[in-house]
Amino acid sequence: MDPVIQVQHVSKCFRIAPHKSRTLQAIVISRRGAHRLEDGTVWALRDVSLSVRKGETVGVVGPNGSGKSTLLKILAGVLQPSEGNVMVREPSFALLELGAGFRLDLTGEENLRMYGALFGLNREEARNCLQTATEFAELGRFIQMPVRSYSSGMRARLAMAAAVSINAPVILIDEVLAVGDAAFREKSLKRLAGLRRAGHTILIVSHDLENLQRLCDRVVVLMDGSVAYEGEPQEAIWYYLQKVREQQARRLHSTLPGEEIGEERERPPIEILGAETLDERERPKQVFGSGDTLLLRVKYCTHETIDNPVFQVQLWAHPVWNKEPVIILGTNSERMRYRVQRAMGEGALTVRYEHIPLLSGEYSFRVAVFSYLFASSPLDLCSDLAVFRVESRWDEGGGLIKIPHTWADG
Repeated sequence: MDPVIQVQHVSKCFRIAPHKSRTLQAIVISRRGAHRLEDGTVWALRDVSLSVRKGETVGVVGPNGSGKSTLLKILAGVLQPSEGNVMVREPSFALLELGAGFRLDLTGEENLRMYGALFGLNREEARNCLQTATEFAELGRFIQMPVRSYSSGMRARLAMAAAVSINAPVILIDEVLAVGDAAFREKSLKRLAGLRRAGHTILIVSHDLENLQRLCDRVVVLMDGSVAYEGEPQEAIWYYLQKVREQQARRLHSTLPGEEIGEERERPPIEILGAETLDERERPKQVFGSGDTLLLRVKYCTHETIDNPVFQVQLWAHPVWNKEPVIILGTNSERMRYRVQRAMGEGALTVRYEHIPLLSGEYSFRVAVFSYLFASSPLDLCSDLAVFRVESRWDEGGGLIKIPHTWADG
């Protein structure tokens, strides 16, 4: 069966008009933009391909500026791709921005009628849709008032009511899970879950990772305008969090105390490129169970030949009850009798942790490399690498690790 939504090698380019006078802020932003080229073009999407099957709910996550909303606008027909092809094989309803498309001079009810007419509903369908949406929005007498008099929360209610009441086979939603009060958000989530069970095809862009995990069959991670990962919601979300933490760590790592942002730093002789967690078959994995085997693979490169470097690896916990991370374990290559005789070019090493005794929570690694064991400062150091999560099989009642113990009388 052909997918309902199909995106094939889609790229989107925007051209930025030059300005004679520019503010300092605009100059700084333009220099730091990852996709901006010298000719004034910005690539919001680069060679994106994905498909969504009928009845599937797929989430899209990524940092700000990664191309999520641009992708949804292309699927909705608001934008055309610069390259590639898009196919949506069934009628779709797009909620791109809460309140987008509303006529401010019309009442809430008139806007709902307009949505129904634009979607091609007949008179009876439009009447049923209006009744359902009015009840869902819970706006009372305000449904008869112009939308310009609505608060942002009221507009959110009206927009969400339209989205879940029009019986579209395909629903495209951008950032709807983070709006409104807690009760209305929960009501919206339950309604979306009902549409999912009814066989609607749903594509959701959101920063609300917890609810994406609840709703979605798959999650796609966009980074720098390209698909970086696609898979089970839990695995994809933890991959995304790991990459975000690595970017943050790299930004902090690239600016030492006393340096200005953007100031070029002297390159270390050996540099840590990153790290990832693997299962015992050496497949990427971000969610483990207590007692599983975990492999940490560290990648590095040298800019000059280094004899006998010493690698240090620390395991840190990020407990919800503590603002600061807590160190669990520290080890180094010298004490474990692992030696890199001569480091040249790119390389990698693997640390194997058997039967990890960790309880449920979020964890990460800190990796450093020294010229020798007792060196006072590292040649390079990266924190918050290879973020992973543990789901405990043990009921311990709190804490970070499992310590075998028994209870007895007396």
